[in-house]
Amino acid sequence: MTKIILALAAIAATGNALEPPRRRLRDSVDLTQIKEQAEASAFTGSLSFKLDAGAADAQGADALADQVAGLISCSSAKRVFRPAGKHEAKHVAKGLNLWYAVKCAADDEGALEASLAAASKLEAYLALSDEDHEGVAIVEPGLVATASAWIPNDPQYGDQAGHYDAVNLAYAWDTVKGNPNVVVQVLDTGLDLDHPDLQLNIWRNTGETDCTDGVDNDNNGFVDDCHGYNHADDTAGDASSGNYLGAGSHGSHCGGTVAADTNNDVGVSGVAGGDGSPNTGAKLMVSVGFGQTSTGGFAEALVYGADNGAQISSNSWGYISSGVVEQAVLDAIDYYTDSSADGGEGIEGIVVFAAGNDNSNADYYPGFYDKTVAVAATDNGGTRASFSNYGDWIDISAPGVSILSTIIGGYSRYSGTSMACPHVAGILALCLSADPSLGRQDALDRLYATASPLTADLGAGMADAEAFVAQCANGAPTAKPTVSMRPTTAVPTPKPTVSVAPTRSCACEQALTLTIVTDNYPGETAWSLTMENPGQGCHDASQDGGGYDSAGTEYVDEIPQICAGQEYCFEITDTWGDGICCSWGDGSYLLELDDGTEFASGGDFARSEKTCFTVPLAAPAPVPTKQPTPTTGPPQAQPTAHPTDETMSCDEAGCPHGCLKFDNSGAPLCDPGSTLGNCDMSHMTWCGYPAPTDLVLLSPDELGVTVLLHFSADVPDTTKFVVEWALAFVADDWTAVGRWRRLVSPARIS
Repeated sequence: MTKIILALAAIAATGNALEPPRRRLRDSVDLTQIKEQAEASAFTGSLSFKLDAGAADAQGADALADQVAGLISCSSAKRVFRPAGKHEAKHVAKGLNLWYAVKCAADDEGALEASLAAASKLEAYLALSDEDHEGVAIVEPGLVATASAWIPNDPQYGDQAGHYDAVNLAYAWDTVKGNPNVVVQVLDTGLDLDHPDLQLNIWRNTGETDCTDGVDNDNNGFVDDCHGYNHADDTAGDASSGNYLGAGSHGSHCGGTVAADTNNDVGVSGVAGGDGSPNTGAKLMVSVGFGQTSTGGFAEALVYGADNGAQISSNSWGYISSGVVEQAVLDAIDYYTDSSADGGEGIEGIVVFAAGNDNSNADYYPGFYDKTVAVAATDNGGTRASFSNYGDWIDISAPGVSILSTIIGGYSRYSGTSMACPHVAGILALCLSADPSLGRQDALDRLYATASPLTADLGAGMADAEAFVAQCANGAPTAKPTVSMRPTTAVPTPKPTVSVAPTRSCACEQALTLTIVTDNYPGETAWSLTMENPGQGCHDASQDGGGYDSAGTEYVDEIPQICAGQEYCFEITDTWGDGICCSWGDGSYLLELDDGTEFASGGDFARSEKTCFTVPLAAPAPVPTKQPTPTTGPPQAQPTAHPTDETMSCDEAGCPHGCLKFDNSGAPLCDPGSTLGNCDMSHMTWCGYPAPTDLVLLSPDELGVTVLLHFSADVPDTTKFVVEWALAFVADDWTAVGRWRRLVSPARIS
């Protein structure tokens, strides 16, 4: 036995002798590369390190981490992956609990200074002895991360970034940059086909085999229409003929916005202009309505676009007076947009129109027509351009102020709804590039659903290319579920109807108070309050704050002009991802209405926490509860073990419905078989059936101020409900809060 033990010991000793020496920590880091990256502001100002599992077990992970942090000479160590409760065992199994981080730069330091500070601390730590590195398996600087956004190499793209960033275009390009199978008709003054930035994405009618033979080779009714047609001057030809250029640069500017050659080291970028390689961008079909010698042919041009495969038509033109329209143009739009079953061409195309530059809400056609996409113009910040038309007929908005694009022989900035329109046409082209099978209405539904809300007279809001294209590529998200009361087969018609204060005004007289107590890293905390879909006449109280200066300090923000009945979303964030409580300071937050109603609170929210809520109407004065009349007779001593009939509720008495009375000793007597009519209210209490807690209120426009109540309850047909209204009156029109109270019977559901 002794020999066997010795033999094993010898083998073990030999094995240890043959193990290679542990690689030194400093050898695992390329300091030359670290310095280069630091000078490029690539580091966040923090360092992360992972402990050796054995050393952590021997010394305790937190104690060892504090020792390492002291040697690095930055902040105290903090776990990268916080203790995870029921998931902690899995984290430990993967060694995630061994990762710690320290901050080596102040919150207010610039990006370069923070990056250099982290690199300097790392280099100094690595210069220490190997003994000082014991227990540390990995050390590395925190890297600056950014959302991916493809940036083209066009030299003037930076001058376009303002209006393209307004619609989040660069992030949409991460999904798709265009597709040659998507054709956009530009019906305007034509395009400069000699322009160096309008070469790769011009549509070619392959059926027209010879562009100069004077023959309609493809039998589509148009001769030599190789790249479209000049409907105003009734001509076409090859690209060098000059026949695709009409009266001025307006069309070239619009076409360049849709799909100028992108990433080609020349000039500007188009919305759907591809990546610089041949056949990667959407194609531009040239249709001229404003010719060199005449103007016209718009209706024919629209039909031409539909017949020849343009899924989208971009139209930056309209009539000079409101209320006038050519029916032939409307018929052409119908043909373009309707399905084959409806008498259309069958592609169910999308016809986009500029809303017009009259600073008016009048009916300017063709954009006013309900089968077009009417585009209003804003500045890059989302404020309506001073010239743009507006109103409830606008579908969507896009930048239209100082837009840089191609013109004849060069580049220039133009302003107008004419410039907003091709932004939307190009974004629609990106959508169909992502999913060519998407139907017209599906595409438009996604376009409107993903827009960033603006004022009510600017349609769905600012087009958001990133969110829109993502939905086109990946499918629309499942609709938010709605609460449906039993039954859902029909909306009951209540009797009687109730007239309430007009709803056109908006009462914005309440205030929110946000109280934040900061943790040890106040600069990491920020918040925002967003008003969702502001109602007409409502003050938009959206704002943000944060990036605080002092640790462990209470900050109070008052947010006035909060509107009753409106929805708001509050979000609080922590850039480090550890919330504001529990580990690094005892921080907290509380958002409440001036009447004490609490909407959001907490502190342990990791990276962010979002709460959406609807501000209630002003609360009415409480109505006293009628107490049951005591039974007559000589006074009786009440036992202390029971509440008296003056204080006991139906629930406490165990009487969910029926007649409740009390005997002489104060004990409850419940008759659940009784009805309200059989309950003598002079000395009994009626415990009614519970009314629904969710009540749907409808006020259709056609009914004016009549309110429909939609609710259901599992009760006998003879049951009546007490309906109480709390009416918040607008200060300009009313001076008090009123209450309406009435017994109503539920309508039968057919």
